[in-house]
Amino acid sequence: MIIGMTGNTAEHIINKLKKKGVAMLGTSRKKIDSPGIPYVQIERYTEEALRSIFKAYPIEVVIQAANTTLSPLVLKVSQEYSIKHVVLIHTTGIFSKYRSCRLEYEEVESRILGETSAVPVTILRPTLIYGTPKDRNMWRLIQFIGKSPIFPVFGRGNNLFQPVHVDDLAEAVVRCAGNQATYGKQYNISGKTIVSYSEIISLIKKMSFRKVIVIHMPIWLSVAGIWVLNNVFRYKGIIREQVLRMQEDKVFEYREASADFGYQPRSFEEGLKSEIELSQLSPTPSRTKR
Repeated sequence: MIIGMTGNTAEHIINKLKKKGVAMLGTSRKKIDSPGIPYVQIERYTEEALRSIFKAYPIEVVIQAANTTLSPLVLKVSQEYSIKHVVLIHTTGIFSKYRSCRLEYEEVESRILGETSAVPVTILRPTLIYGTPKDRNMWRLIQFIGKSPIFPVFGRGNNLFQPVHVDDLAEAVVRCAGNQATYGKQYNISGKTIVSYSEIISLIKKMSFRKVIVIHMPIWLSVAGIWVLNNVFRYKGIIREQVLRMQEDKVFEYREASADFGYQPRSFEEGLKSEIELSQLSPTPSRTKR
């Protein structure tokens, strides 16, 4: 069963499992016109709602791809029905040095790891996810650079990332599901390439043939500007913690995932190229000649 089947990662997981001929059931809070697989609409995730599904369907493996805060509830009900394996998709945000950013994730995982589970659990923690119009990270950067002649960067842009393509993350989930070698373990799921924020911007400019002026803004000025946006103009599209986290390195090894289930992610350049092609920013050969 895929909990949160309409999410970016879940859609890729479903496509991979369908190719393998795996019988699936999904859950969604909203009505889906063409779901592709059987699904149950749940307006609100409660113990009763989940129990009704577990009673009605012969579920063996649960993949929790919805909000991280649902994980303790999903695990609790899964134990009641002796599910064979539960895979939880969380985030490396739990390792942030900023308490306000990691607190929620810490509370969730402390509840899960602090108790002995009767059901085998695997936790996957992806880094920054990219790859399709549904991602809220790289896609926005590509779109912004494609439309604006100026791109502001908070700080020097030297902070490091190890972005993971959504299709690689989905492959990791599929390889984990029902795999006894992963039972009771936690894995960081990152991409093959480590890049700085400035390098990401440069690659997008190069691959999309855009001439954009990059302006570096001091952190103190950036934080002050965000405060004005949040408190004077009531704009909440970006908050102080996001700016501060932009200064963190988000680099995590995936060695254990490679050893246990053969995880081999693509390079960032390869993944970014395919996403830029999706965005239709790359010029046609005729435009390139001009």
